[in-house]
Amino acid sequence: FVSANLSSLLLHDNRLSGTIPPELGRLDRLQVFRAGGNPSLWGPIPPEISNCSSLTDIGIAFTAVSGAIPGALGLLPNLASLRLFSTNISGPIPPDLANCTQLLELFLFDNHLEGPLPPELGRLTNLQFLYLWGNELSGPIPPELGRLPSLEVLELSQNKFTGSIPVTFGLLSRATGIYLSINNLSGPIPVELGNCSKVTNLELDRNGLSGRIPAELGNLTDLVLLFLWNNSLEGPIPESFASCGALQFLDFSWN
Repeated sequence: FVSANLSSLLLHDNRLSGTIPPELGRLDRLQVFRAGGNPSLWGPIPPEISNCSSLTDIGIAFTAVSGAIPGALGLLPNLASLRLFSTNISGPIPPDLANCTQLLELFLFDNHLEGPLPPELGRLTNLQFLYLWGNELSGPIPPELGRLPSLEVLELSQNKFTGSIPVTFGLLSRATGIYLSINNLSGPIPVELGNCSKVTNLELDRNGLSGRIPAELGNLTDLVLLFLWNNSLEGPIPESFASCGALQFLDFSWN
């Protein structure tokens, strides 16, 4: 295939076609594998890739790769970046990914993933970016996600999540963006979100949220964008919003 001493295999944005060969797993010194931007690359992700125990970076975005995400990826102890967005992958998110404790970014958006979101992902204490929008994920959002101390962006929009927004999201002290739009969430907006002092973008629109808008959101002094439109909210706009001096985009329509 190629030299067994290879540490980086960069094949992105070519005109590759066919499948990813399982022989990739023989490259036990491989650290970076990128094959994104090849729309004719198809077929499953070979589980043999988990034999590349030195892998830190996998990028297979903008391809026709399909099938389930191999649970064997959880055997990669050094994996820091997993980018499998805009593909044809389907099925559940394997809980085994929680074993990749060095993960900094998990980009699985714009796919056909379904089923519940594994609460085990709450063990990814180094995770900074979690992008899962544009799938068919369902069930409640696990409260364990609110206990990710390093998380900066949580993007769960355009799924089928139900239930309430976890109050534990108020623990996301480093988060700058929380995106929950276009789901089937219900219940009140947790007052605890007012503790997310670094949030600049909060998008909760197109759900079934009800009750009053918490005055505690006025504590978000860095807030630039707040979308609450197309819910079932009621009551006055809190006067505390006058403290949000950075606020530029505010939408309460269709409530």
